[in-house]
Amino acid sequence: MAAMTSEPETPLAIDVGECCRTAAQALVEARLQRRASDAPELSTSFLQRASALFGRGGEENKGSLASLVDRSTNLNSLKRSGVFAEDIVQSSISYKRLINAYGIEELVHYGFNWRLFQSLGFDVDDLRTLSPAHYRLLNVNAEDIVRDLPILGADLIQLGMDPHVLRELRFTFNHFIQIGMSEEELSALMSEKDMNMYFAPTPAQRARLRQPPQTQTAGAHAGQKKHLAPQTHRQPRTLQPGKLNF
Repeated sequence: MAAMTSEPETPLAIDVGECCRTAAQALVEARLQRRASDAPELSTSFLQRASALFGRGGEENKGSLASLVDRSTNLNSLKRSGVFAEDIVQSSISYKRLINAYGIEELVHYGFNWRLFQSLGFDVDDLRTLSPAHYRLLNVNAEDIVRDLPILGADLIQLGMDPHVLRELRFTFNHFIQIGMSEEELSALMSEKDMNMYFAPTPAQRARLRQPPQTQTAGAHAGQKKHLAPQTHRQPRTLQPGKLNF
């Protein structure tokens, strides 16, 4: 026992001095590089890290957010690595390209909304990618559609929405007037019974619908003839020199 206590105790310790010096040196070098470079690539370095973590690809694709999107990289993983919906918008990826990789629900939960979809180039044709549930998820109604998209009556017909869906989206008969629909287009959109049931237009509203081109042309010619008719019987007056002609 005495022999054991007579030996000097040497406390266990981990020498981390070299590790600390290496880390400090790496930090100093990184800061020096950042000061020396004004290139915007440093702001996208997180994309390079994300590319290395989430996918394989050639050196030409490393750091490309588009390549991550094309590979349908998990959106939660992208968010944890610092890539957000606004970053995808700034990378100039189109809505069509994005929707080929992800579903609407995924994108909305990731942070996309109607405004950001517009920034991606969302157009009238892209309305076909949305279901009634998607409109509710995005909190989009007829007012947003008519205000933000150059939609026409023919587009509304091609979407094939049922009258009750249009009403759920808060479409009114005034919206049909606003986008320039005609009676013929309304008949193609829904039956007269559904029109009266869901929208109940007044005669004054129906009169404001776009008229067929031939009707407008015929009316214009009739008005022109009526206006010009009195002028065709006027006789030219002969001016007599030396006299005042009134």
